[in-house]
Amino acid sequence: MESAETPRGQALFNERCAICHYDQSAAQKVGPGLKGIYARGKFADGKKVDNSSMTAWIEKGGKDMPGLKDVLQPADIRALIRYLQTI
Repeated sequence: MESAETPRGQALFNERCAICHYDQSAAQKVGPGLKGIYARGKFADGKKVDNSSMTAWIEKGGKDMPGLKDVLQPADIRALIRYLQTI
């Protein structure tokens, strides 16, 4: 599922998300590890993972996660999601 957006998404993950989330492990860091998040199909709170719910989660944030809607452009969020689909 790799696309031209994937490297940009990985760079965004490293810049914005890696401080709290692992991308190469499902282990807990500050937040849950995201490796296989799309394959698992569920967030830590049990809600379904799809592009729409992932977009909302990134934009609005969650329990201990700040929302990134004011920080990331829609194209950045799409690239980040594309990367998350590959891990």
